[in-house]
Amino acid sequence: MTGIKKIRGVITDSEKSMGSIVIVRFTSNKFGETLSLEANDIMITVRFADIERVIKKVRN
Repeated sequence: MTGIKKIRGVITDSEKSMGSIVIVRFTSNKFGETLSLEANDIMITVRFADIERVIKKVRN
């Protein structure tokens, strides 16, 4: 199953930052869990467990 939500975000490159709509997808299925962020026709997908570890480390 995949949950999808459009949120306001910021895209930054080496020269500038600009506001943008970001499409967030969270997928959970028999293969695992992933988090995908899409903006300006570019999508980045990572394993959710890897993101979760970073979040827990920073919160502690």
